[in-house]
Amino acid sequence: MSSDRSRTNPNAVAWNGLMRSGPWLALGVAVAFSIWLPLPPSRSQEVDARHGMIKTVFERVPLRLDDWVGEEAPLTPSAVELLRPNAAISRTYRRLGTPGNYNFSLIHCSDFRDMGGHYPPVCYPAHGWTLESETRLLRDLWSGESVRSGSEGGRSAEDVVETARIRLGEGLGDADLAIYRFSRAGSDLQEVRMTVLSAFVLPDGRWTRSLREIRDAAGRRRITAEGVAQVQIAVAGWPAWEAIEEPVGSLVGGIPESVWRSLGAAERSMEANSDE
Repeated sequence: MSSDRSRTNPNAVAWNGLMRSGPWLALGVAVAFSIWLPLPPSRSQEVDARHGMIKTVFERVPLRLDDWVGEEAPLTPSAVELLRPNAAISRTYRRLGTPGNYNFSLIHCSDFRDMGGHYPPVCYPAHGWTLESETRLLRDLWSGESVRSGSEGGRSAEDVVETARIRLGEGLGDADLAIYRFSRAGSDLQEVRMTVLSAFVLPDGRWTRSLREIRDAAGRRRITAEGVAQVQIAVAGWPAWEAIEEPVGSLVGGIPESVWRSLGAAERSMEANSDE
């Protein structure tokens, strides 16, 4: 039954293809980023121990998260070769009693440079997807508004994306993710749409939507050595954030707190409390 629908629905065809191969196939552009970040320092035993702990915690995350049921969506060999992840969770989740799938991935890389090509505005357009925020920038230009992408005083695609705020868990606070809207022509030339929520997690527990902040952090030797993580949640179509806020929050809230603590969330939370 589902295969018949996939043959007639361009969104289903594209979505099923995404679930099989994942966005990781677009990571060939990571090679270009390798010249863009500084060389990582040699790792200490303390850093190695931290990486080992993160890997162990990730491996213990169950497929069943409250009323969410997950199915493994392993990274392809080429993606593993390019990303060289220290630890990875890559799954398709569905909520019992509700339609639709949520593709969830959490990747921790020991080397900041390996994460550059996994940045949604880079990797998805590399495989034919158009970023909607860039389309809006072009509309602004044509309408006469002064917009200079990437220049001082102007806006870039990164500056105009939507933001989603989610709660990580009690005592861990909130986190902001960028919402990227992509589209491309399907096999029958009908438009196929996809929404990707994404954020980086720095070793001190800070979340950032900006690749520029990753570049800045890469200049700090200790943080660079400890690596960086990235969260991505992909859904079919362009649903309004209000329509998916509850399920996304429920899914992320179902991730064991030990995962976020292993990435530094507890440390960051303690800093925030001390500031108060």
